[in-house]
Amino acid sequence: MNRGLDPEEQRRLLSELFESTSDVLWMFSADWEEAIFINDAYEDVWGRPAAALEREPADFLEGVHPDDRGTVRAAMERISGGESAEMEFRVNPGEGYGRWVWTRGRPVYDDGEVVRVAGVSRDVTDRKRYEEELRRQNERLDEFASIVSHDLRSPLSVAQGRLRLAREECDCEAHLGPLADAVDRMGSIVDDTLTLARQGRAVDDVDRVDAGALVEECWRMVGATDAGADLEIVEPFRLRADPDRLRHALENLLGNAVTHGGEAVTVRVGPDGEAGFYVEDDGPGIPPDERERVFEPGHSTTADGTGFGLAIVRRVADAHGWEVAVSESADGGARFEFRGVDLDVDS
Repeated sequence: MNRGLDPEEQRRLLSELFESTSDVLWMFSADWEEAIFINDAYEDVWGRPAAALEREPADFLEGVHPDDRGTVRAAMERISGGESAEMEFRVNPGEGYGRWVWTRGRPVYDDGEVVRVAGVSRDVTDRKRYEEELRRQNERLDEFASIVSHDLRSPLSVAQGRLRLAREECDCEAHLGPLADAVDRMGSIVDDTLTLARQGRAVDDVDRVDAGALVEECWRMVGATDAGADLEIVEPFRLRADPDRLRHALENLLGNAVTHGGEAVTVRVGPDGEAGFYVEDDGPGIPPDERERVFEPGHSTTADGTGFGLAIVRRVADAHGWEVAVSESADGGARFEFRGVDLDVDS
């Protein structure tokens, strides 16, 4: 819609729009040998004047990091051939190629032939630096957790071996029983600490997961059927997730429901709207003043719990970009709701 503007006014407004954006807007001939248009934001990102492209269009590629030029050149050829292309690469030799740009280009047709190529490039340096720092932090955290786990498992192994020998040589179960429970609890804490550290890493690869099948698998894994509890998949659904991490979260939620709800507990799982799902039970529930604290590492309402189960659930949700909250189910039990999920509901 141009509100009846004459061509000259349209050109003026478009020029103002192009020059006011921080994105680099560009257009070349189909063979990339003529720079038809590029706005001044190019200089801010590439570190080279846009006017240089009028003299030497190849400057566009020369401003790209040498290691990325092959990828960019291949994308340019695809665009010239009639495909759209999207990529991220490093630019600006004046800053040591320290700038990252996201670029999307597409062909422009006339009478069925590609006559120009056009696109947009956006400076994403801050995001890439944040991602790199996050990756390094995750690596350090993973290394730390692994070291702690290794250093704790060695004395635990010694304690377990000595415990077995003590049981063979003396009849003092009144003392050895509590000792065995303490050793087992320490082992659980080590395992859960390592899991908690690793589940916080961002999810890189996701698959389309049959939630009902995965829930039933987790239900068997936590031994809920043997305990006499009931599971109800309210409605089949699928979602995009990392199956292994989602499995960790579901096992913790289901195990938590059985632990706190008792042998007669019923657990229901189903989709909740178009972008969420829930896991709820008809157990005793969680008091309102405890609902946020249950996600804190180390918080447990049972004497033998490590307090990491629901913290892991939140870490898994965060890693997927989801939100998780706890409320009360219709039966007065606990209801865990996940939001921001890429969900499919079977018809």
